[in-house]
Amino acid sequence: MKERTAFSRIILSTLPWERMQKGRIIRLLHESVQIGSTSFIVSSPRQEEIPKAFAAAYSESGLSRDEIQLIAEVAKPTAIGLEDRVDELLRDLGTDYFDLLILNTVAEPQALVEVFEKLWNHAKVKEFGIRGLPPGPFHTSGFSISIFCTSFEVLNMEQLDRLESTQDESGFIRLLIDWDEQWLNRSALEAALSELCHKYGLSLQELIKAWLLQHPALLSIVLSASNEREMEQLRNLAGMQWNPFDWRKIKLTLTGSRS
Repeated sequence: MKERTAFSRIILSTLPWERMQKGRIIRLLHESVQIGSTSFIVSSPRQEEIPKAFAAAYSESGLSRDEIQLIAEVAKPTAIGLEDRVDELLRDLGTDYFDLLILNTVAEPQALVEVFEKLWNHAKVKEFGIRGLPPGPFHTSGFSISIFCTSFEVLNMEQLDRLESTQDESGFIRLLIDWDEQWLNRSALEAALSELCHKYGLSLQELIKAWLLQHPALLSIVLSASNEREMEQLRNLAGMQWNPFDWRKIKLTLTGSRS
């Protein structure tokens, strides 16, 4: 059976690090690992090139490749040229493999199965994720694609309930959520959750982040942190102690806001 990769609950986007100095990026990498956030997105549809400063910082960080997970996303992939694109990203980053390759597509991925298997058999990619399809089983002859990506803006709360009830014994993530600050600027949510925000001393955005980070479903959240203070804030959110009634109230409020 294929071994699954364990991703951290918080997946850090390296996009905000693009213009930082190498030494600062190295410090952030080590701080991330110390707080348990060991997974990093190193390319995305908005930035498909590996930043040279990040590549240099990673190579000089002294971190073991086995203690971090590197994630790349490719926009509008096609079978033709996909392996070459992956090879290019790996070469720019100076590593042999990606722990997760996310394919940004709304088309049926069956046409890409052959190249998936080639990348997997050649030990260039350990896991594959799909953006644009609802969570559900997708199997090839050699492995299954079980990581599905969405944004918080379009997240269906029923998806989280289904994932919560179908925990996988191997513990790998099933849903990867991009955080969207803009979606939360809604007066209805602020009114409904203002008391809890005051009780826990959090903004609305922080309250929802903390709720997601404690959700029992198999998920990870893509977040950003540009300095040690923001890293510490993420650690505090992930370790919050909830009153079960409060946690349930947030769930019901979010579910009602999307019905």
